[in-house]
Amino acid sequence: MKAIDLNGAAIEMNKLAFSWGRLAAHDLQRVDHRRALQERAARRLQSRRSTRAIAFRANFLTELSGRSLLETLSRRCRARPRRGSQGRRPARTN
Repeated sequence: MKAIDLNGAAIEMNKLAFSWGRLAAHDLQRVDHRRALQERAARRLQSRRSTRAIAFRANFLTELSGRSLLETLSRRCRARPRRGSQGRRPARTN
């Protein structure tokens, strides 16, 4: 840990990464379980943020130009295929 302090770059982040590495060396299953919990929580949070953002923008569009623009955009969004594993572009390799 002293080397991390002496380096002076991203000290707290590096100490945290070091601690996670120690734990993974001792109990990898526990680290994997914790990571899965954090990913699930992040997805739920993102879903709530998206829902709120959509509601805010829908209200803004309604106030801006009435329901017609909102309904047109909603129809177009529903008609467009969702980006999933099939809709993604291949990863770039450099």
